Amino acid sequence: MERKKFCEIMVVIFIMTAVGFLGNTVTAESKDINISWESEGKFRVVEFPRAGWISPTGHNDPADAWHDEPYAYDNNTGTKAGCTILEFGWWWTPWIELTLNSPTDISKIRFFAWYDYYHCNEVDVDLYYGGGWHNLYQGSYPDRQWMEYAINMHDVTAARLSFHVQRWLLYPVTADLHEFQFYRVGYGPLDP
Repeated sequence: MERKKFCEIMVVIFIMTAVGFLGNTVTAESKDINISWESEGKFRVVEFPRAGWISPTGHNDPADAWHDEPYAYDNNTGTKAGCTILEFGWWWTPWIELTLNSPTDISKIRFFAWYDYYHCNEVDVDLYYGGGWHNLYQGSYPDRQWMEYAINMHDVTAARLSFHVQRWLLYPVTADLHEFQFYRVGYGPLDP
């Protein structure tokens, strides 16, 4: 348990004891913990997730085609993961999969990516839940602005993205994914 969280728990326990809640069941909420004083003289501490935007915890690159993958989820829109296409014409990039440590209740996603009508003009976004991949969106998006897509709440474990890119003349084209986030449905106070 983090030191800050431990200190918050101890403050709540002290306050509960000082105001005379001994022998009663009382709940005190502090950010993302729930503390109950059980009548048997025991505390019960339950952690619950906070609602808000969260970053993936890892990635998969099945085709080994992307570079700098961790930059797609480092909470910095100034960095980017990329996939360079060398073939002429329009192509879909290989998938980049962005993962979570465990199934998480998700109600929407957002991403921040480079867009150019002539060179990188569509994205395909799928989510993994219920034992399989499900298409969320395929189409255009704004250039280097947050784009959100809502879904019915699901226990999501991963998202994958592919970009539609075109090499023209002698210049290879790189699809740039600056940032990706999931919106976790929480049971505690909302993050700002």
